[in-house]
Formats: sequence, C-alpha cells, structure tokens
Amino acid sequence: MQVSVIIITKDEQPRLRLCVLALGRQTVHWQNDAEIILVDDGSAIPVGAADIPSDGPQPQIIRHERSRGRSASRNEGPKLPEAGGCSFSTVMCCYRPMRFAAWTLGRR
Repeated sequence: MQVSVIIITKDEQPRLRLCVLALGRQTVHWQNDAEIILVDDGSAIPVGAADIPSDGPQPQIIRHERSRGRSASRNEGPKLPEAGGCSFSTVMCCYRPMRFAAWTLGRR
C-alpha cells in the first residue's frame, strides 16, 4: 500500500457516495496501491454499506459513536494505514482521475 486516502464525514451520506464514486474513477489500483479510510464522526445515522457504491473502492470505516470533532477524526485515520503517504479529504472533494496514481509512481 502506497497511499491512504482518509475521508472525514458527519451526516453527509449523499455527498459521501459521490466522493467515493469520484475516487473510484482514479487510475490507481485500489486493492494493491491505495486504500480509503473513512472516519464517521458521530453521524446521526451511521455510515453503512448502503452509503458506499458497491462497484467502487470499499473503504475501511471507523465509527465514532459521539462526535469528537474534525481534528480528533483526522488523528484517528492515520492510526490504521499501511501506506507510506496519507491524503486527507472531506466528502466535498472530487479529484481528477490521475490524482493518486502520481503518488503511487513516487511523484507528488
């Protein structure tokens, strides 16, 4: 694993779905080179499988039962990655298709 994309969310399921779809259009190979870690910071309705497109990359989900705030959520995400680099995101970001492929090739 070379890149971990860490997404912080709270009560943003419709946007989350679009964000994961956009990540799915990346040219990076999600099973080998990159991973998505999703931190649900106390959403009223927990993020679940129905919120993640089944035909895209499948994130690892960390759930906070009560909101700890964005800073604590950002600190939680990097505890899990196996990757050499992390990219933090919100559900409002949609990346161009080659964004993370450059990281896996050793360029930033």
